Amino acid sequence: HYLMTVMRCTAGDTILCFDGVHGEWLAQVEPEGKRSCAPVCMEQTRQQPTQTMRVSMLFAPLKPKRMAQLVEKATELGVTELQPVLTSRTAVRHVNTAKVSV
Repeated sequence: HYLMTVMRCTAGDTILCFDGVHGEWLAQVEPEGKRSCAPVCMEQTRQQPTQTMRVSMLFAPLKPKRMAQLVEKATELGVTELQPVLTSRTAVRHVNTAKVSV
């Protein structure tokens, strides 16, 4: 859906695909019926870099719903360690570490 309607790709177009694990691949868009298509990987263009740096993030504890979003976005950005910090203005004083383990 995304390739055809948003990116306006057609059969035979080439795109670059990546998943954060196997690196970047050159792919060709192939039709899979009248209204769908799928990328077919042809060759790898870049290896997935190994993570050499550990990234820590300090944060004031948040309410559970916001905490889940913070954890999700931090991991998407490559944060390897989350450390709650209590400040004089922190509203939430307890963090349930079982719910936020990454």
